Order: sequence, then C-alpha cells, then structure tokens
Amino acid sequence: MKKFLIGATLAVSMALVPQVQGQIWGTLSNFDAHNNTRDTVDNLELDFFGEITPEDVIGFYHGWGTPPRLNPFPPGTFPGLPGGLEVTWFDRINPIVYCQTKHFGLRIKPEVQPPGVQAYWTKIKKVKQIPVPWQFWQVTESVVTDIITLSSTFDQGSVIISREFATLPITVPLDFLNWNLEAPWMPVRGDPVTLDPGDSILLDIEVNPNDSAVLVRYTVAVAKDPQTIITRFTNEATLYWSALQQPEITGTLSNFDVHNNDDEPYDNLELDLFGEIDTADIWDWYDGSNSWGNPPRIANFPPGTFPDQPGGVEVTWIDRINPIKHCETRHFGLKINPKVYRLSVQAYWTQIIKLNQIPVPWQFWRVAGNTVRDIIRLSNTYPKPVRINRQWAWTADGSAALVRYTVAPLNSKFHAPQDIVTRFTNEAVLDESGAWIPLDSLTWDLEADWQPVPGDPVDLNPGDSAIFDVPPYSGIIEKVPTDIPSAYALVQNEPNPFGTMTRISYELPAEGWVSIEIYTVSGERIKSLVAEHKKAGSYTVSWNGLDDKGIKVPTGVYFYRFQAGSYSTTKKMMLIR
Repeated sequence: MKKFLIGATLAVSMALVPQVQGQIWGTLSNFDAHNNTRDTVDNLELDFFGEITPEDVIGFYHGWGTPPRLNPFPPGTFPGLPGGLEVTWFDRINPIVYCQTKHFGLRIKPEVQPPGVQAYWTKIKKVKQIPVPWQFWQVTESVVTDIITLSSTFDQGSVIISREFATLPITVPLDFLNWNLEAPWMPVRGDPVTLDPGDSILLDIEVNPNDSAVLVRYTVAVAKDPQTIITRFTNEATLYWSALQQPEITGTLSNFDVHNNDDEPYDNLELDLFGEIDTADIWDWYDGSNSWGNPPRIANFPPGTFPDQPGGVEVTWIDRINPIKHCETRHFGLKINPKVYRLSVQAYWTQIIKLNQIPVPWQFWRVAGNTVRDIIRLSNTYPKPVRINRQWAWTADGSAALVRYTVAPLNSKFHAPQDIVTRFTNEAVLDESGAWIPLDSLTWDLEADWQPVPGDPVDLNPGDSAIFDVPPYSGIIEKVPTDIPSAYALVQNEPNPFGTMTRISYELPAEGWVSIEIYTVSGERIKSLVAEHKKAGSYTVSWNGLDDKGIKVPTGVYFYRFQAGSYSTTKKMMLIR
C-alpha cells in the first residue's frame, strides 16, 4: 500500500471561515510508498513536467533517501514532453525490499501547477570500479607526510601513479583546487611507482612557518594500460602554526578528475570510505567549474555492507538527466575532517535502472469564487487507466477542507479494481492561524468526519482530470484574538536535552524580520530555522537535528541565536543521539 499525503494552504483575511476568498499560500505533499515490484529498490524518482525549478521545492520530509536530489531536465528528455524537474530519493545502503513501505514528502510553491507528474521505482546497478588511491596527511615537527593507499577491494590489479608536490604561503579554497593550479610543482624522485591493492606509499615534505598549504597531485593509470590516465588528484593540507612554531593540519581537501573511458554513459559515481568516519566528517564538496551531480548524497553504512569490510560513509554524485558520456571527464572534490585518517576508499561507475511506474494522479487546488476546488490529474505518461474513490471532510474548527482518495490501476494482470496501490490525503487551509494540519501530521488515518464524494468511484484515463468542489463548512467559526506579547522573548527549547526533535518558542511585540540560526560550539552556522518577516505574536518552530544540507548533526552542545529588530539573544541546547 502507498499513501500519498498532500496539503495546500490558503492565506485569507476574514473573521468568519466557511466562505473562501483568497490565494493558496503553500502546497504540502506527503506520501507513503509501498514496494510491490517483487524486487529490491534503492531509488524513487518523481518527474514534474512544466514550469517548475528546484527553487519551487521549498521543503521535504526528512526520512528515507533524504535530502532528495532536485534536477531540472530539458524538453524532450521524455519523448514528446516538456521539460521539468526530477526529484529523486535514493539510499543504496538501506534499500526498500519487496513489500516494505517508506514515507516521502515535498512542499511546493502554490503557483506551480505542472500538467503532469509521473513516478518510478528504480535501482542502482554497479558497472565498473574506478581506481582511486586515496591520500591522507600526517605531521611531525617540520615534516608533513603524504600517504597514498590503494584499497584492497580494487578489482583491476595494480595501478601506476606519478606524483608532484608544492608548498604555498596561502591556502587554496576547495572550488579552486584543480589539476591546472599554478604552483611551484616539483616531481617526486623515483616516480612513477606501482601500487598493488592494499599497498601504501609515503612522501615526506619539509615545511616552514611561511607555508600555509602543502599540495600533492598525481595521475593514476591501471598497470595493464599505463598510457590511459583514469583519475588524477590534486590534494591539499592546510596548516596552522602554533606560537612554538609547530605545524597543525586544519583541513584536508581532495579534488579529483575522473575520465569515462568506456563506451556507455554513466549517471552515478559512488565513493565508499571505509573506517572511522561519519557523515559529519564530510565538511564540504567541490561545486566549481566542471562539477557534476551536486549536491552529493552522503550516508553512513554499517560493517558488513561490503563483504569483510568495516562500516563507513558512502558519497554518491548522481545526474540521470546529464550522464557522463564516453571520453568525458568530470571534476569532484571533498573537504574532510583532518582527524579522519588512513581510510580505505573505493569508487564505482553506476547506472540507474527503471523498474515499475507508480500511479500518482497528482492533486492541485483552485479557488473558484467562494469554493475550494480539488483537481486530480493523471499524467498522460501512465500506461493504463486508474480508478479513484474520494472522501471529503472539514477539520473540527472549519479552518481546513480535506479530500482523500484511493487509487487502483485497471486493466492489469497484477491488480483488480479493488486492489489499492496508492492513496492520497489533501488539505486546503482557509485560515493560516487556524488548526490546519502540518506536513508531518497529514496522514490517511487522520480523524475527521469523512463523507463520500457523490458518484465515486470514477475512472481516469491517462491525461484525464477529476474535479470536486468541496461543500461549504456548515458552521460559523469566529477567530479568537491573540494577545500581543509585551516584549521580545526567546524560550528555552523543549525538550532539552533531545534526541530527534525539539521545539523553540519566541515572542514578538512588533512586526518585523526574524532570524533563528543554530551554531556549533566552534561558531559554525549549520542551520537557518527562521529567516522571514513576521507579524507580532507568539511562535514555535521545531528542529529535527539536521543541518542545512539535510545531514544529521552529531551528539553535542549547540547554540540557537534569535534576532528580531534590534533585539538579539542566544541559548544553549544539548542533542543526544
């Protein structure tokens, strides 16, 4: 069973709720997806056709495969169809097995009304391993040691590497660290050298207090084809000198070019880092010239995911719309916590394989006079008709209209009309200050006085729409005035300490711009919770322990800073995983 949970909210200004005059101010789409492919899947792909960009997706449910990959595609990517936006959730380490259900969600700008939406289960297929002898740094007194290790998992035999090194009085940012960087490069005596799987090679580089960065670059070729360079690396260790003139490594940057020397295109590059490393140890990624597939998907994997190997972190770059073709070279890079040391690293070219198409007759809202209109549209790319069966209701206070419906494919050897494959719950909020249902709580099992839609069930052919005008609310609800706070205030988060979610309340005596940001103990800003204009009143915002990139932050102490007008204050909270 799949549940699709969709909500839209309307901004209105009125004392009485039941009649509607206003504009939609938010569209929320949550859905549970059930894997009925009789296979294991590690991707869910949702394609929106029409005028939609990544900026139109303003939020997502934090669950399996998040953060989702948002990738625009041009007209003609799907034959005879306009361009649009591909949204992909994927997690190769924790795939969705047959009959398992996972939860997904998006919040989309209300003015976006794509003419069609399609969905697929897909899976990642490994194609070819890439040689990535990875490099780490060690420092003792005035010597920085460069250590390059070829993973014992590399399955194409020995590699040949040829190195150069340099020191600089300045550091080079990640996005400018590339093979063509101008520096006083010096060849390494005795190179090229051969590395067998599992072997390491060391290079000692003398430094002095005038040096802020140490650089090593090297080419990599498989020994059986030494003339073909497959990868080339440009790595940097940034240095800090203490009062005692002792160097300390403060950053490790690894940038690398990968050349596709195969006849087929690839739409994934997977990098597996084995050992004592966490997602929080990936500090940044390359996003400069000739980058591809950003932002990368970063996820932990447990020991045994790869036979006889420890756990670690998987970093995956993906772009199905713009695959890397034969003879193309793309640039990748990571900035890693310098305390992470001597990992084993492997890399693969991978491809996405489409499996079953999922019936997702998408829902939109319109305001027609004093009526809330629900529109359900089946994409013309879905290969068969579907049967939908709707119900409608109002929330108890009359502030939101609800429509939910089940979906069953017709003319299928696997499904009869009574076999429900997807189900949706949709919401139109008429009063922003009312008791409308938020993204994380809008579910199929929502308690309401559900009423059947007359004439249902109805059948939709590909490209068809079903329209339903929600009957007006039968009661009269008066808005209760809210007291205006007398002063600015930031309340201690609750609960504290917390494990997965905490709430932060604040008060505004006057209208104005509000900002709430979360910082680490070292002062690094990791999350913007609020950054918008607010009316006077009392508010609560939640934090789920993820940073702005959708990555879980580790256990520790964090600070949240509240700014409104000329008022500013900071409080401390504790996250315990």
